[in-house]
Amino acid sequence: MLRWFWLPCAALALVACGSADQTTLKLHNDPKAAQAVELARKNGCLNCHGVTNSIIGPAWVLVSERYKNAPDARALLIEKVKKGGNGSWNTITGGAVMPAHENRVSQQHIETLVDFILSLKR
Repeated sequence: MLRWFWLPCAALALVACGSADQTTLKLHNDPKAAQAVELARKNGCLNCHGVTNSIIGPAWVLVSERYKNAPDARALLIEKVKKGGNGSWNTITGGAVMPAHENRVSQQHIETLVDFILSLKR
């Protein structure tokens, strides 16, 4: 009897993994997205942000959605990454602060990451 209990659980796990793999595949099949995700990984961004899920900071799709109609979104987000900040996402972060990255991440990498974030759609 116990053996039959695990079968549906295993099937559900495979479906869940398949969904995550589809997102990963889409990102890795797009060279610009793959480059941005690799930059994010190397610079530690993915410790706090997920592309589609919030960790400590907001998911990048949520950031993109929030700023999609802001005419100065790119400049604003570049500045936020460089200088850090808090208060914009307290319902997700619980008040956690985003540290400044201007001394650790190059301007070019910050711009690449922000452009990637703003290109995302939910």
